[in-house]
Amino acid sequence: GQPYEIRDETSISRSSNVIKDLGVKVLEDLDPS
Repeated sequence: GQPYEIRDETSISRSSNVIKDLGVKVLEDLDPS
């Protein structure tokens, strides 16, 4: 892992995308319509 002081836009966007994907999966699990 790298220290938070080092800002890497690609890694930040990648991690945010992962969080979004996890959120979508959780929503789909809660509401399987």
